[in-house]
Amino acid sequence: MPFRDLRRHLANIHRILDRVQPSRSGQDGTAIATGLSQSLSSLAKAARVQGLTTYCSLSLHVLEQLASARRTGYLPVDTRAVLHDWMRLSWTYLIAPANPAHAAELIEHMGSRRWERPVCHIQRQALLESLKMEALQLALLHKGYARPSALHSMCQS
Repeated sequence: MPFRDLRRHLANIHRILDRVQPSRSGQDGTAIATGLSQSLSSLAKAARVQGLTTYCSLSLHVLEQLASARRTGYLPVDTRAVLHDWMRLSWTYLIAPANPAHAAELIEHMGSRRWERPVCHIQRQALLESLKMEALQLALLHKGYARPSALHSMCQS
């Protein structure tokens, strides 16, 4: 299955979020925010290694959303809810990255006002185009039509 490693990181993030209790803050909250941050960093790194640089960027943006949680040791219910939605959409996207509807749902979610810093419309359009291009590149690589360096040259021109 493609991207099994990425889905494993998402499952780890889900396990961490499931341990959060609504009233938890302080030392436990800090540990949870740190665990989420480490898992999101690992997810971003794995995405980059797999050739999903746009998904890597999305993961890093989600990581940035946790800055206040790391600082305060408190993960609000709304933040947990938006993270759960992001994980669900990410999981769906990673199962079928060539499906434009899955990519569009994931990108649209990044503009939700529930995020501490939502992604603006213009950036979402650029991210969606980038996800589509990566899906095409991955499909061509999977079919053996081109080497990664040749695909990169094609995309640059």
